[in-house]
Amino acid sequence: MVKSFSMLPWIKLANGIRENSCAPKLSFKLHRDISRVLLRHILSFLLFFKYRAKALVLARSFDRGYSSRSFEQEIWHDLAYLYISLSQWRDAEICLSKSKATGSYSAVRYHATGVLYERKGLLKEAMKAFRSALDIDPDHVPSLISAAGVLRQLGTQSSAVIKSMLMNALRVDRMNPSAWYNLGLLHKAEDTASALEEAAECFEAAAILEESAPVEPFR
Repeated sequence: MVKSFSMLPWIKLANGIRENSCAPKLSFKLHRDISRVLLRHILSFLLFFKYRAKALVLARSFDRGYSSRSFEQEIWHDLAYLYISLSQWRDAEICLSKSKATGSYSAVRYHATGVLYERKGLLKEAMKAFRSALDIDPDHVPSLISAAGVLRQLGTQSSAVIKSMLMNALRVDRMNPSAWYNLGLLHKAEDTASALEEAAECFEAAAILEESAPVEPFR
């Protein structure tokens, strides 16, 4: 039985923040603690509805060979990406270790690890993780795009190599806005009239696809 979700704690918390926002003696620690409590409530709220929906999808997918272990691993990956976006490195690392415990080989986990390293400024470590992901799945689009982005930052590879990776990503997923955007950045860096024109077309394609992209990718 699913527990009902009450908005009362949210209202009280919001009122407390609003009432104390102008109080000059409110300590930084109290602001930080309130923010953490609010963040935990938001995460709980979002994850409850997201994985309730995913559980329904899983129930329909057993006859197609989709295992509960795969579902569990997907949850850890989603949580890791969420914590990375919030710069909660330790929590992201815990989620990735939980994912590893459910299965040794996962292109998605290596990609998430690479994203974590990249966000921490460890570009070489990030590149190593992305390469590991591509060793498992050479057509893993997020890893192709992320690897191209890191190589562009490192400046250790020619633009032709980076472009090849992005074109491979678009070969697999022609409608990927991130691939078009990164291809646009690559053309823009060439700084020629023709390259700038191609960059503008790539950015336009990325913007259109981003607007039409579903909130949750189709499976």
